[in-house]
Amino acid sequence: MLQDEFRRELNGQVQIHTRQGVLMRLLTHDAYHIGEINQTLGMNGLPDMYIWTSRTATLSPSSAAQAKSNEEREGRDSNPGSGNTRSSA
Repeated sequence: MLQDEFRRELNGQVQIHTRQGVLMRLLTHDAYHIGEINQTLGMNGLPDMYIWTSRTATLSPSSAAQAKSNEEREGRDSNPGSGNTRSSA
C-alpha cells in the first residue's frame, strides 16, 4: 500500500512517487516549518507550539456536558472516529 507508485509530469519530465514518499515529505515539511515558527516565538520570549496534540478539543465541564447532550439528542456517537452510529428507532 505505501509502496504504490503514481506518476506525474512536470516540465516535460516524469516523476515517480510512492505514497510513503509523499507522507514523509508532508511530515518533514510540517516539522521544518513548525521549527521556524518555534524559533521565532522563542526569540520573542513566547512559548513554543506543540503540534502533536490530540484531535479532540478540551472543553470546560459545562461545555462538555452540553456537547454530550447535543450528541445524545441527535443520536450521534460520542466518539466520531469509531464509525458507530445509533439508530433513532
